[in-house]
Amino acid sequence: MADTIVDDRAVFTRNLMKKKEHLPDFSCEYFTDDENCLVGLFWSDGESKRNYQVFGDIMSFDATYRSNRCFLKAFGKQPDVVVTAQDPVMKKAIEEVFTGSRHRLCMWHVMHKLSTKVGVTLCNTTDFKQRICDIVWTDSLNPTEFEVGWHSVIQDFDLSDNNWLADIYDMRESWIPAYYRDELMSGLMRTTSRY
Repeated sequence: MADTIVDDRAVFTRNLMKKKEHLPDFSCEYFTDDENCLVGLFWSDGESKRNYQVFGDIMSFDATYRSNRCFLKAFGKQPDVVVTAQDPVMKKAIEEVFTGSRHRLCMWHVMHKLSTKVGVTLCNTTDFKQRICDIVWTDSLNPTEFEVGWHSVIQDFDLSDNNWLADIYDMRESWIPAYYRDELMSGLMRTTSRY
């Protein structure tokens, strides 16, 4: 079975590389791990590149140094926006490789931690979760409206001593739509399709 997977990967990547040689608008790069397993692949034909630019050069993937460099080689330019989880290694890789890109945090990954960081009881027995979601999951608020709503929730639920909430608030310009609602994001601020 493993031999079949390696052979399939070899056939697949060989075909892509042949296509790259013969089609000027086609670009492709891939990389493997130490065991020669395919772990990253980027490709684009002329059509996809146009769509890529139309969507504001937004990229959402598990950004590492190796995959970032592979992406640059495949597309020949940096994305305008990179959306990731709150991984410090990703943040560093993006800062070093995508020096001209704006780094945004995945809203879903931030909010997924809410129950564990403020307590399941608070999230399930009050309107706390609904109120915080109403100000986080919208791009209809401006920064001032977000600030008022955030501080109101924090005060109403006596959460001013919650370090996690303070930390994510400090990073608000990286993940709250109110701070970049004029940027072309095509509705993308999640690295997953989950809500």
